[in-house]
Amino acid sequence: MSYLLGLAKIKTGTQENKRAWPWVLWRLWKTRNEFLFEGNRRLVPEIVAKAKTDSEEWFLAQAVEKEMERDQQGFRFENRANWKPPSNGSLMCNIAFDWKRRENTLGAAWVVRDHRGIVLFHSRRSFVDVRSHEEAKMCALLWTSESMTSLKLNKVTFAGEFSEIFGAVLRPHAWPSFLFQREEFLRSLRGLSDWKVLVVCRKANRGASLIADSVHQTGLVQSYIASGHPAWLEDLFHHERHSL
Repeated sequence: MSYLLGLAKIKTGTQENKRAWPWVLWRLWKTRNEFLFEGNRRLVPEIVAKAKTDSEEWFLAQAVEKEMERDQQGFRFENRANWKPPSNGSLMCNIAFDWKRRENTLGAAWVVRDHRGIVLFHSRRSFVDVRSHEEAKMCALLWTSESMTSLKLNKVTFAGEFSEIFGAVLRPHAWPSFLFQREEFLRSLRGLSDWKVLVVCRKANRGASLIADSVHQTGLVQSYIASGHPAWLEDLFHHERHSL
């Protein structure tokens, strides 16, 4: 016992052997009980091998957990109240959706702007028979990515309130429950050579959010795509552009 407890202080020997002593003690205690109560005998090399395996698995699990914690801490979203422009030469595609549980209907919208805040395109679409909030998110994302591919746009940053799905895109092992959504979204992006994702709050996503909300709030269910911004949001987009 004293030898095992003193292993940590010994400078010679491998780190793997020295740090395995708690599992050697546990395996000795377990082997003793198996012998006393069940009559089972185990050889010393077997006990040591199992203890080393236990030790390696535990330290590996700790390393993975720490890495996941770092990834979670490193995943950030924009909590600013204003729209953020993309870098020069890139495009920002803000995506929003409005799902109604009772009707199982969805209003979705996207707005593409350049680094100066000029709206190049925007679109709105209504969906029916959308059964869940998660399905609504995926409908909006997949429709948007397909639209960007059809328009042959590149250097696009997809921005919206999609923290789980975008988190899974950037760090899949930290978001295991959203791996299916991740794969579906990535598959839809195959036609784009350069893209990014960015999580933003609703305040920084006003334009797209208001267009998506119009499906239910004002009954504008007609789907369309158009250049520029909608005339009824002239003041909003003008203000955001000149506030950069």
